[in-house]
Amino acid sequence: MRGTEKWAVALLLLALATPVAAQRGFPPTTVIVGGQPMVSDRELPENLAASADHRVLLGLLASSGLLEQLRGRGPFTLFAPTDAAFAALPPGELERLRLPENKAGLRALLGLHIVPGNFSSKRMLLLLRGVKSAELDTLSGAELTLGTNGPSNLVLRDPMGDLADIVVYDAKQANGVLFVIDRVLQPAA
Repeated sequence: MRGTEKWAVALLLLALATPVAAQRGFPPTTVIVGGQPMVSDRELPENLAASADHRVLLGLLASSGLLEQLRGRGPFTLFAPTDAAFAALPPGELERLRLPENKAGLRALLGLHIVPGNFSSKRMLLLLRGVKSAELDTLSGAELTLGTNGPSNLVLRDPMGDLADIVVYDAKQANGVLFVIDRVLQPAA
């Protein structure tokens, strides 16, 4: 092999290896959520635990049994309401959800925030190309309606008809992607 051919082969091998290295987090991609970096080579629960703004969600996911599911292979898209979003629920609602006898209702509510698959904002905007809205099937079996409130601002409409704004986009995870939303999505009554 001549010198130029060796360089061409070496560059080709480097180009092929780069995406694999990037997937493993070398260098990790980060988005700041709750004051902490969401490192792309960590799974959803590990990154979520680092966020100062998602203590309530983390506890509810653990008590519902869904936290273990989010440790799985995925991929999952998680629309993560902040602690402030949970605090805005009607008085007594959060306490009611935490009761052991309401575990099925808690799973239904939290499952509404999890979409099987890896839906980046780019992919969601492509779903909306030429249409006003698109449906996302959630882990709970209900659908979320995806739309926009501007050229690139995504919003979610829950089965109750309420809107949630996405406030932090595309925090890539080893097993999916996390978005921060400003309200708790509600299943149909």
